[in-house]
Amino acid sequence: MRPLTELRAARPGGISTGFPHLDAVLAPGLIPVGVMTELFGRPTSGMTSLAYRIIQQAQASNRYAIYIDLDGTFAPEPAARGGVALDRLILAHPEHEPRALDLARDLLASAQIGIIVLDVGQLPADADRLYRLTSFLLHAQCVLLRLELLPTGSSALPIASSPAGLRLLVKRADWLYRFGDVVGCRSSVSVLKGRHGMGHSALLDLYFEGQEAGADR
Repeated sequence: MRPLTELRAARPGGISTGFPHLDAVLAPGLIPVGVMTELFGRPTSGMTSLAYRIIQQAQASNRYAIYIDLDGTFAPEPAARGGVALDRLILAHPEHEPRALDLARDLLASAQIGIIVLDVGQLPADADRLYRLTSFLLHAQCVLLRLELLPTGSSALPIASSPAGLRLLVKRADWLYRFGDVVGCRSSVSVLKGRHGMGHSALLDLYFEGQEAGADR
C-alpha cells in the first residue's frame, strides 16, 4: 500500500504542483512528464518557492531530483524549508549552459530520476540545444523544469519561441505577514503556453517555512 500523497504525485502523465487551484488550471496535464516546463519570474516573485513545491511532489514517489544550478544561487536550507528532501537531491554546478543541457540529456536515461531542474538565472537560452534536449524527453518518465529569472524593472516577457510544452509566469502580488514579520508571498501564476489553461491564472500563498505551502485562492 502507498500513501495517497504518493499516488497523487505519481499520477500518469504529470505531477501535482501541491496547489489544488493551480492543478485545476493545468488539469489534466498538471506538470507533465516527457515535456519541458518553464517557470519565469523576477526576484522575490515566488518562482523558486513554487519550484521547491514541484520538486517535493516529484520526490513523493521516492525518486531523485537533480538540481542543475547554473546561477550559483541554490541554498540547501531554504530548499529544505520549502519541502525539498535533501537526501534525495543531487546538486550539479556546470560551468556553462551547453554543459548543463548535455548533463540533463544524459540524466534523462535514469529511471531513478523524477525531476530535473535547470536553473539558468538570467543566462540567454540556447534554443537549438533546448530543442535537441526535448527530443530525449519524449520517452522519459521525468519532469524537466527550467527556471529563468527575468530582469528587475523590465516589462519584457519571455520570447514565445520555445520547445517547452508548458510555460508559467510567476508574479508576486503581495507579501504575507504574521505578527509583523514577512513569512511568505502571495503570487499569481499565469499560463503563457500549455495544452490547457492558457490565459488563466491561480493565486498562491507561498510560505518561506513550507509548512503552510499549499494554500491557494
